[in-house]
Amino acid sequence: MALKHRGASLDRLRVDFDQGQLYAANRLLATIPKGFERALSSAVNRSLTAGQAEVGRQVRDEYTVKLAEVKRTVSIKRSIPARVRGQLISSGSRIPLEGFDHNPRSKDTTGKKRKLIRVQVSKKRGAQGLRTGFKYKGRILTRSDGYYNQQSSYAAIKQPKWFDRGVGFRYGPSVPEMLGNQRVSEVVQDYMTETLKKRIDKEVYRLLKV
Repeated sequence: MALKHRGASLDRLRVDFDQGQLYAANRLLATIPKGFERALSSAVNRSLTAGQAEVGRQVRDEYTVKLAEVKRTVSIKRSIPARVRGQLISSGSRIPLEGFDHNPRSKDTTGKKRKLIRVQVSKKRGAQGLRTGFKYKGRILTRSDGYYNQQSSYAAIKQPKWFDRGVGFRYGPSVPEMLGNQRVSEVVQDYMTETLKKRIDKEVYRLLKV
């Protein structure tokens, strides 16, 4: 079972079976048709579902991104008895800075409404000020040419021209990058490994009871 990251150059995290537990489960379910495969497949799927929820908890513990944003980018490739293997897949592009905690919350800080934009991406670091940053229609942007200081009407500037005049959107990390955080990935992997072990025992008991 693997945790796969798309959208960032990260290694996969593997959750492997306990070989001693597999041997015992196979012996106990020997008289039940496809019992061994059914038990393992069900246990893998339960572990994937638990891991999906744990990704949200651990990413949110480290970063100020919204839980809905994390959930949107994490999917499951489920296991079946004929192919006992599953994947927890994290995919997605980098998240605009306005998707993280920031101040001010107003949608426009241009012209006379100009205020310093402060953004906090990591919960373990303080908010960072964007000296050349501003908000327009709810988006956080920055200027590279100092033009933002002028009393101009941004409403009259069409989006394609912004980039020609030194304006660009600002982004934080993607969910795959956040999941690549060593502490986050290790906690999720350990949690899924422990869940898998517990679920195998429960699935074996369930089939024997039937």
